[in-house]
Amino acid sequence: MLKVEAICRCGSRATINRKCYRVNLKRNGAYLCQVCAIKRCTMNQEYREKCSMAAKEKWKDPTFRAKAVVAASKRWENQETVRKASLASKTKWQDPDFKARMSEASKEKWQNPKFREKMWARVLEKRALRPPPPPKVPYVASEETKQRIGVASKRMWENPKYKEYMMSLMKLKYEDEQYLMKLSERSKKVWQRPNHREKMAQILANCPKVSSLQTTFYSILDDLGVKYFREYENKAADPECLVGPWSFDCVIPRPGKATLLVEVQGYRHYWKEQEKRDKAKASYVAENFPDQYEVKYVWDHEFSCKDRVTNTVKYWLGLTQMELLDFNFDDVVIKKCQAKDYRLLLSKYHYLPNAGRGGISLGAFLKDELIAVCVFSPLVRQNIKVEGYDPKRTKELSRLCIHPSYQKKNFASWFISRCLKMLEDVSCVISYSDTTFNHNGAVYKASNFILDGEVPPDYWYVKDDGWVMHKKALYDHAKGLRMSERDYAEKMGYRKVFGKKKLRFIYELLSSDK
Repeated sequence: MLKVEAICRCGSRATINRKCYRVNLKRNGAYLCQVCAIKRCTMNQEYREKCSMAAKEKWKDPTFRAKAVVAASKRWENQETVRKASLASKTKWQDPDFKARMSEASKEKWQNPKFREKMWARVLEKRALRPPPPPKVPYVASEETKQRIGVASKRMWENPKYKEYMMSLMKLKYEDEQYLMKLSERSKKVWQRPNHREKMAQILANCPKVSSLQTTFYSILDDLGVKYFREYENKAADPECLVGPWSFDCVIPRPGKATLLVEVQGYRHYWKEQEKRDKAKASYVAENFPDQYEVKYVWDHEFSCKDRVTNTVKYWLGLTQMELLDFNFDDVVIKKCQAKDYRLLLSKYHYLPNAGRGGISLGAFLKDELIAVCVFSPLVRQNIKVEGYDPKRTKELSRLCIHPSYQKKNFASWFISRCLKMLEDVSCVISYSDTTFNHNGAVYKASNFILDGEVPPDYWYVKDDGWVMHKKALYDHAKGLRMSERDYAEKMGYRKVFGKKKLRFIYELLSSDK
């Protein structure tokens, strides 16, 4: 039989007999290889429908179906066949037109109710045949896995785009009221579990947030030489601070008495939700450890009353006085310091615990420890002037504070005189002595200040137990809680009283060029 070499339009070559070649030319108008011929046939809708009907009829035959399944399974056992099919499928799905056609076809199918019912019946059938799942075993990650996840998470959050994206998602979630309600209910249920509370107490103890009030309280205990256990900013809290599912700010053991669990309460402890938590905390200790522990509280406003916290701690522990330390004036170094250096000293031992208006700050240091501070500030208001002196070259000695352990005869006057000599471009220094606090200006007289006159009395806030709070300190606390000064005073049990007169003293540094 004669053979001819035929070339398809796709470029493929084949050697076929002459008769088949003529039939192919007559049917298609040109020679087509098997692949191109099938493509051409499948483009004909009528031909496709005939093929589909014929295939359906064949698949109704159980024998044909069984043979087809066996043949297909054998074919797919060949790895080369699987590789070629996978490569062909990937190539197809990279074509946008093919993806669009398949998507549209899929949508049309799923719009058909019969097709959806059929697919759902298949899902139910598979679920019925599926074996029951094994019991869930809680996953416990190893320490190595936790560290690896932590490092990966930190890297992701260091990416600004990822951080911005996650924050936008969180913002959208928290704007949804239904989500917030669900989150609140879920959180309440979780906190009812004792195991969860104990776990969270350990987490809080390992990552505590130490407030400035806590730092001040710890420093007072250090000054009194009291042994205690505490929370830290850069490491885990002392284990003694953990009592059951709760963590406390400070624990002070007392020989022969119940150990003190001290909570240093800031602004947020006035909130109702926080009040409930504090009550639950105290109730747990009272019910489970009535003879072992005793809960005590130190409030933020108490730090604004001079020596109040110190005297309270002394009363709790039965202490009488603070130990006085001896030192030589020659060992004291006087130099400039910043507000962050002396703020803690003022918060503990000055009747105005804040850092004031700032200005020129001079501290007395003994072996790198700040034992006293003088702050020379600008005049508080433009209408306060000293006759004959330039207001710009006039300063006010607004803060003078000496650590109680370093109270030594003549030290205050010696320290003030040394500070005055270090002032530059200052012609006059004024200072006020408030007789409300039994300050008669003796230290200023010893430093060669001159009594210039008296200032009318101002009002203060006093509690029934005698503790006095400066009006500015009370105003700052009220502002922090978004309350009026009057409402805050009523809530805390303070009443407004007018103090005694103030004495104004003047010290002249430069007699010429005032």
